[in-house]
Amino acid sequence: MIDGGISLPTDSYLKMATLIQEANDPMTIMQRVVDESLKLSAGADGAAVELLDPDGCTLRHVCCAGSLWNSLGLRLDLETSLSGKAVMSNSTLWCEDAESDPRVDRKASRQTGTASIICVPLVASEKPLGVLQITSTTPRAFTQTDMHILGGLAEFVAIAIRNATEMRRITSYLLNKPEDDSPKEAEAKAPMFDFMANVIDPAISRNLMIRRRISRIIETGDVSFAFQPIIDLEEGTLVAAEVFARFDGNPKSSPDLWFQDAHRTGLGMELELFTAAAALRELRNIPEGSTLAVNIGPEAILSDRLTELLKSIDTSRLIIELTEHLRVEDYTRLVKRFLQIRQLGVRLAIDDTGSGFSSFSHIIKLAPDIMKLDRELIRDIHKDPVRKSLTTAVVNFADETGTEVIAEGIETEDELATLKGLGIKYGQGFLLGKPGPLSMLHGLSLS
Repeated sequence: MIDGGISLPTDSYLKMATLIQEANDPMTIMQRVVDESLKLSAGADGAAVELLDPDGCTLRHVCCAGSLWNSLGLRLDLETSLSGKAVMSNSTLWCEDAESDPRVDRKASRQTGTASIICVPLVASEKPLGVLQITSTTPRAFTQTDMHILGGLAEFVAIAIRNATEMRRITSYLLNKPEDDSPKEAEAKAPMFDFMANVIDPAISRNLMIRRRISRIIETGDVSFAFQPIIDLEEGTLVAAEVFARFDGNPKSSPDLWFQDAHRTGLGMELELFTAAAALRELRNIPEGSTLAVNIGPEAILSDRLTELLKSIDTSRLIIELTEHLRVEDYTRLVKRFLQIRQLGVRLAIDDTGSGFSSFSHIIKLAPDIMKLDRELIRDIHKDPVRKSLTTAVVNFADETGTEVIAEGIETEDELATLKGLGIKYGQGFLLGKPGPLSMLHGLSLS
């Protein structure tokens, strides 16, 4: 029982066990060590943690970064390598030129393209663990100061690796295959899970609670919607409505925060697909002749589940808005998916155009049917020549490419008049209608 008496199900304890294990992963610690080591010296371009093999005669690269990224698994003999000599002498050793230094394993240095080397022995409780090796592909890249700083961190690095290894061992023992536990056994272990999570990283418990709240929303269908009209500015008639999710679950917070929490804890796509499916059920209830605009992020757009969902509705009345606030990781896949969705009859919009470079990048790469101008571009446009010029450029671009433009965030009559004068045909904003119940859309006319 945690978070005010809420009981987590067995699968949530499994997730917590995974997070506890990940928080104690020695490989994660060692990867951070090599990544951060590259920042300590201006001359460094490669780093590796080398651990002693059980035979006690060789060192093996277990984590690498920079120019050493492809040396994972490389083995060095204690007797014939600078790393081995650093271990045996328990002293930080420095090589200015691997080609002329007889202490260096020249075959290995040539294989990795290494010219300069600093080897820092890692010893914990008087037991040698291995070496932190910092390298450069150019000779004489390091200074005495570099050697002093890296040598001073040796004990810290060794203890961090050893402690992570020990914590991983003991937590693995205590968790004892939670996937084999019955629900009653998992519940009995709850205090132990909570104690371990909150000592290691309190965020683990917080994130699990957030996941549970979001999962409960999805399981119970506890979502409602508000609809904001999109108006033909010349005719004053309704042409579309954007749908916004509203969550009634605790804690009370804005929909944006619910989605942020969902993405932060790995349930972003699940929440987006759930709300999209629920919103699309309202499509049949919107006024005849109008369309519904639904916000969906790139990850959810790439999901086959969305494609299957679209096959069950009248897609000619649907606009999908690509949310601006999530980074696009793979434009090639997204372009292909956009083509598939278009073939189903869906129109695609880029939200928040003008809010930053990324929105224009979306437009260039994805060629949407609709561009929605961001509120920041619309605010006080009637008295800002820069905003007018940029909007005019967008309108001209849209005319040349056959793209429709919708101005968002219209709040004053002056803004409305200016936008109409610039050739904007469609608009959305508090002046034209605030988000409200679906019934508000029926019979709506501003003419």
